[in-house]
Amino acid sequence: MGNASGSDHEWMDLADAITLLRDQVAEAQDRIADPTGRGDQGVLFTLGEITLDLGLELTGTKGVNGGLRWSVISLGGKKESGSKATHTVTVKLTPHQPGGGDIDVSDWEASANSPAYRLDLPAPTLGAAVAVAALCGAGTKDEALRVITTLPGLPAHQTEPAAAWLASLYPADGDRYWGSLQPDRIAEYHASRTLTEGDILLPALLGAAAPGQQAQLITVLARAAIAHYNSGRKTASEQVLNTMNTALGAAPLTYQGVKTAADALPYPSRVIAPLALRLTSVIARTHQQLAAGNPAAHEPDLAASLSNLGVQLAEAGRRSEALTTTQEAVEIRRRLATDNPAAHEPDLAASLSNLGIRLAEAGRQSEALTTTQEAVEIRRRLATDNPAAHEPNLAASLSNLATSLTVFAMLLASEGYLSVALRATEEAVAFYRRHVATAPSELPRLHTALGLQADLLKGLGREDDAEAVRRWLRENALPPGFS
Repeated sequence: MGNASGSDHEWMDLADAITLLRDQVAEAQDRIADPTGRGDQGVLFTLGEITLDLGLELTGTKGVNGGLRWSVISLGGKKESGSKATHTVTVKLTPHQPGGGDIDVSDWEASANSPAYRLDLPAPTLGAAVAVAALCGAGTKDEALRVITTLPGLPAHQTEPAAAWLASLYPADGDRYWGSLQPDRIAEYHASRTLTEGDILLPALLGAAAPGQQAQLITVLARAAIAHYNSGRKTASEQVLNTMNTALGAAPLTYQGVKTAADALPYPSRVIAPLALRLTSVIARTHQQLAAGNPAAHEPDLAASLSNLGVQLAEAGRRSEALTTTQEAVEIRRRLATDNPAAHEPDLAASLSNLGIRLAEAGRQSEALTTTQEAVEIRRRLATDNPAAHEPNLAASLSNLATSLTVFAMLLASEGYLSVALRATEEAVAFYRRHVATAPSELPRLHTALGLQADLLKGLGREDDAEAVRRWLRENALPPGFS
């Protein structure tokens, strides 16, 4: 096992070599975690078993603690005289946490090539398979097989073993067939990177996916695009979104998949706003087709989807389309409310509030005022009949009314509209103050209404009152996480 070796090899003490390895692994982990440095760059590593193949000499040291020690032949380090016999030794180190917990070890290739699966597939194909599981998940074996067959590098006879391997690699919760990489951020990064590298045919994958899988795929990639963008990787974010946009236009999508994905998307998000608009448009078109055949059954859903689409179009800067779409939603809901006020008036008031905003954006201030006043009247009546259920929406309408009144008052200040706007805003503030104790999510709206109130007070020359409101806002800033 030994071989001859010259005495002028450079070497390092074995204990020093292992300690140095430990220190450098720890340094690498610190660099990745350092928020002031380059950070994790969107990818982390799971530390597995470390195998070292070392050439060792049994040496006699000349220091004060001289004696026999194993030393590692190396390219650098201190030189001391020692023996000539060199031995090859394999040292295996299994890392664990200081408290004794194991560090998770995942070896895709080793497990895939184990006797249970014998996949013998290249690493990129295995990585793509893991990405498919992360993107789609699978509630059943059949769902897993349908999506895994879309992998271009996976032979047909290997689909069942590959699906089973994925099921064992990341066991699912409950009775689902596939789990996924954890934590979610790692799964999102791996899936998006695999997608942009071309190892997954996204249109084929979407076409093979069940509705729930389609929704998960869209949601995972949307979150990945946001994470890339927030980490400064704007090009990667754009690649993910562009690839998905192309695939959405080429693949057959299910209504339930699109609806579930649209409901699950983070909102609001400027990064994925075009994706949200596309999904909302698909939903609205589907409801239009359904309502054409059976208005009584599908017009309520059509009105809701048109209302949502109007908001998305406005956020995309397509204000003319947003106005037309919102007007259509109001027309449908007004007709429905005529037939069944109790069921549809709350929705009519919501659409009227949205329409008031769209009209104001179009410069049609008088119509905006009239429309918003109608929304307020409906919500005021609903709140009188059932305060607990309707007061929050009334406050929102009053805030919208105040906004419209303020814009209108700038044009007609001589007729006293600033005072009317102030009264409406004060009413909105009163409703919000009563409501935030049980619904803290309304805090941002309270702050918005108070800011508007301060502006109106200043416009009316009541500087001291305006400053008192602004002081309260400074002293009661929104908590982290509110916007």
